[in-house]
Amino acid sequence: MFNTQVQLKREQFVIQIRKQAREEIFQRKRHTALNGDLDRVLKQTPDEIILQIYKSFMLQDFNLLKDQLFKYNEQFLIIIQRKQQADEVFMNQYINHFSINQESTQLFMQILRMPDVQQENKIEEIRMLCINQVLIILVNMTFVNAPQIVNNLLNYNILDILLNDILGRMNTKQKLANNFDVWQSIIDSLCQLFINLLLDLQDQRGVQMKVEILKSPILKIWQYIYKEFPPEHLWSQMLCLQQLLFLKPGIQSIEIISPNIQRILKQCGYVITELSEQSQFYEQALILIIHCSEYSLETTIVLTKHFWVKMILINKLPLLMYGLFINLTSVNYNSDSDLLDFSTEKHLIDIGLLNNMLFWLQKSPEDLLIIKIYKCLNNILTYQLPHLVYAVINHFLPMLDLYFENSNTFQIEFVEEYLILIKHLIKFQKLSKQNLTKIFEEQNVMKQIREILLQNSFQINTIKSLFESFDLLQIEYKYIILDKIVKYQIIEILNLLLAKDLISEDYLDTLFELITKWESECNELNYS
Repeated sequence: MFNTQVQLKREQFVIQIRKQAREEIFQRKRHTALNGDLDRVLKQTPDEIILQIYKSFMLQDFNLLKDQLFKYNEQFLIIIQRKQQADEVFMNQYINHFSINQESTQLFMQILRMPDVQQENKIEEIRMLCINQVLIILVNMTFVNAPQIVNNLLNYNILDILLNDILGRMNTKQKLANNFDVWQSIIDSLCQLFINLLLDLQDQRGVQMKVEILKSPILKIWQYIYKEFPPEHLWSQMLCLQQLLFLKPGIQSIEIISPNIQRILKQCGYVITELSEQSQFYEQALILIIHCSEYSLETTIVLTKHFWVKMILINKLPLLMYGLFINLTSVNYNSDSDLLDFSTEKHLIDIGLLNNMLFWLQKSPEDLLIIKIYKCLNNILTYQLPHLVYAVINHFLPMLDLYFENSNTFQIEFVEEYLILIKHLIKFQKLSKQNLTKIFEEQNVMKQIREILLQNSFQINTIKSLFESFDLLQIEYKYIILDKIVKYQIIEILNLLLAKDLISEDYLDTLFELITKWESECNELNYS
């Protein structure tokens, strides 16, 4: 179920990015305003403009170069927006400039490099604007469905240019301070270009690109920028790029450098504490924290625990919030862990997680959320915490019983969490006689098990684990269980399932051995 949700989320994300890129091609923030004049006559061919670009670059007339790059990009956008047959020759020239025509591709790469200015030296603003114009052209060109363009750019080591030559010019606070606004625009364009490239490279090349991006200084640079109130669209681009780094095709855990995980998490903390009113950013931050928790759980706990209470107070996007809490409560710490003295489960209970669970269970009819809440609760139940047993037996267990009473058919996911909840109560919690009486008499667990078996809505391993937990009980409760087994014809139902090949003989033998053992114990003690 969760994998299906992640796949749907991924598809929605790709659609969102493609739509966003299409919109941004025609927005002023891409530094190209068409002013609605799509019917103008294009007086110069792309080949003629590229020649002018070459001359102005050789003459180092960067003001003229910037204007010509702008014209080159503007004319390209006019062509792809108005979609006229008469523009096909021009369109082919544009594509050739980034595929067949090696000289033009090399020219654009040289403009990006600005090889006559050393990285450690201050670069003029006008040169930076020219670099950004080329990046914008590449963003728009890679949006076109022309794989030869991407292949050619990779052959020209475009990644090395973007990640080393360009990012190397702004990898310290001091470098960024010079023409800060222009550097922000360049980061924006870089993010959009990386997104386009990664969406097209759904193979090992895409995996390698993700690794190189994570090894680059881009996240280090971003940590200098995001607290300086960058524009919303830059936030959006950066968060989208980071999401894309974690999507399939995936990278190995060892390829994710720990400092970058830390930078991503600290940035997400900033979003949650300072920008939570921006729903899109808040959602992206939660998704990124979930991804980080799958790669480095202990680091995620250490760097996010201080704002879990903020998430509960914000109380938005519960599916994502509980998806994260499931991950956070699913760890067994190593003996040398920094978290040995910290209980994730206790902290979550202390900041009001149980009340939040009950709030959503009473409010939301969404099955997936209910399942996630109980999955999280079952993780927490492996730890003995004050008041937990009372809340589970008096609130959470009756809610599941109510679900079963009102359902004609049981979802296997609900059944799984119900059976695990009973098992964890018995196995990990100190239950009083009153607690056990409620479970086996008032809540009548064995009656629910009968219905679950009849509907064949269970995993046999979970039934087996539950029966093994029954073996931990005192003799008086084993006697109650045996009595219920007879009353609800559990053995007959199990034999029927075996006859229908719905369970294996090995599993059935294990269950019958336990039942026989309990009968023997009761007989030895003459318990009745």
